[in-house]
Amino acid sequence: MARLILAATIPFFALCSFYSPQESKGSTKKAVEDFHFKLKTIDGDEISQSDYKNKVLLVDIWGTWCPPCRKAVPFLSRLYDSYKERGFEIVGINFERTSRDKALKKVRAFADRLGVPYPLALGDQSILNQIEGFRGYPTLLFFKKGLLFDHLEVGFSSESKKRIEEWILTALEEQPVVPQEKKRQKNAFRYSFPLGEGKLFLVGDGKSQAIILLEHPRAKFSETIKNELRSLARVTKIPTKVFFVGREGIVYPKRRMLLGAEALKVLRIGRAFPSLVFFSKDGQVLMRATGKGRGLEERLMKTLRKLLPPFSKVRERGREIKMVPTPESTRSKKGQKNAP
Repeated sequence: MARLILAATIPFFALCSFYSPQESKGSTKKAVEDFHFKLKTIDGDEISQSDYKNKVLLVDIWGTWCPPCRKAVPFLSRLYDSYKERGFEIVGINFERTSRDKALKKVRAFADRLGVPYPLALGDQSILNQIEGFRGYPTLLFFKKGLLFDHLEVGFSSESKKRIEEWILTALEEQPVVPQEKKRQKNAFRYSFPLGEGKLFLVGDGKSQAIILLEHPRAKFSETIKNELRSLARVTKIPTKVFFVGREGIVYPKRRMLLGAEALKVLRIGRAFPSLVFFSKDGQVLMRATGKGRGLEERLMKTLRKLLPPFSKVRERGREIKMVPTPESTRSKKGQKNAP
């Protein structure tokens, strides 16, 4: 499911909570147990609580004007990227001190600037009415699978992080998710990319694999991994295309293919930057990764080398060239030679 941050006009008396983070149970449980919503995200998608009945769900009620709320968003984004594939979802319900139209623009700008990966929409007073004794922002609601309310926490600080992540891991273990392999064949699809000059490239055309990298001017993959991806794509047994794309509405220093929210949704790419999605010939998602850093990129390339087996020899521009062995393959051969 994509990112969901709900934004709306906030009552004038609602103030950012400066309480120390605390857990609330007991009297609030009955009121929050029947938590429900039916809203439209800022990307135009309709969502309701029933969409998350088989997920571990965290609902974040916050505002861009609230310092603890803003501090929580990068941490929640990391949690979403880390545990989404295991059945974890986040719904961010945002309340702004302005009109509905201005709130929508403000939340969109905030989400694009930070690369928030979970979905966004506009909330209203009916959301707050469902929380008995609502005390301030941020308020985090914790639901186990089946929309079973567990507890809520008011406020956020660095001490909150370990407690929240431990709860997610425990909730996921209690109700394991359906293996992803069973969904891949069902979710195969076809999508046409406009390449300019009237040309199209079709993901899922049955002929070529596709590696799509979504980047932000301030959140990009290193040139090292880009060059290695291009090299791997040229020498694989199965034809492979590599696309570097950006999101429409964001200014990029260099010309590149820009995709709108609808295209990213079809391709199952969220708002997180940078992101990589690897599609098979028939449109199945073989690999997905989000984030940057030397360690992550090394693990990423190690996996891609296994998914992209090369020819021993390839032809480039009419001449035959030999593959240069990677350090990993060189070590493997030496070990075999010296083995007893």
